Amino acid sequence: ILFSPTFRGSGQKKAHYDYNQLDIDRIYEFCGDEYIWAFKMHPFTHNKPKIPEEYGDRIIDLTQEKNINDLYYVTDIMITDYSSAYYEFSLMERPILFFTYDREVYEIVRGVHKSIKETAPGKVCDTFDELMTALETKDYELDKTLKFREENFSNYDGHAADRIIDQILLGKEPESPESSK
Repeated sequence: ILFSPTFRGSGQKKAHYDYNQLDIDRIYEFCGDEYIWAFKMHPFTHNKPKIPEEYGDRIIDLTQEKNINDLYYVTDIMITDYSSAYYEFSLMERPILFFTYDREVYEIVRGVHKSIKETAPGKVCDTFDELMTALETKDYELDKTLKFREENFSNYDGHAADRIIDQILLGKEPESPESSK
């Protein structure tokens, strides 16, 4: 499980995250032998999660990993909030949960393009209990993720780099994604 929210605060110098919204004991118990909970915090976030040493077998901090996209290959479930990281993760066609404990305030103060509750490509959980219930019951609303992927990446076929190489290096005429399948 990749936990990758954006930062809170007025900018890079004051960026933080409220880890008090999470129950580390409950997360640890939930993970059991099935999951590893990996924190990948926004690079601006100054405060780091406090992971008890005895929980290190199930809860880890991968914030120092440079590229979040590399983590997607080993992620079964993403938990985010207002971060744009879910765009790329939606290509994996795996569950995305949105933990938005401060949604109403965030939407007013920071501003969002569209209402998270109405447009998020996955289940929106405004409380930690809702988040854990969604995980425990596997209530991800995956249909929203799949619809989002289709609406935003319908031409994605995984061969864009091949087409660029063909066109730039080999001088071939570009093909549409549909004709290269």
